[in-house]
Amino acid sequence: MQPKTPKLLVDISDAASFILDSTRAATVGDYIQNRQMRQAVERNFEIIGEAVNRLNRLDPTTAAKISNTEEDCRVSERADPRLRSH
Repeated sequence: MQPKTPKLLVDISDAASFILDSTRAATVGDYIQNRQMRQAVERNFEIIGEAVNRLNRLDPTTAAKISNTEEDCRVSERADPRLRSH
């Protein structure tokens, strides 16, 4: 494990926890209508993406243990078309 790996994993975990906590009681309608929530959630997805990209460059072995995020997103979009970007 590379020295920066634990910090990147914490960043990913913290951002994911924030997204879950912020949207737990929200409906899709709540999310769509609440600009502040949308922007906060979107920013945390960006944080996750940035951390995963850095992890891929710095520690590909650990990054490979994270599920295939691109495929996960495509599956989510097929399951609920409201999740597609507009």
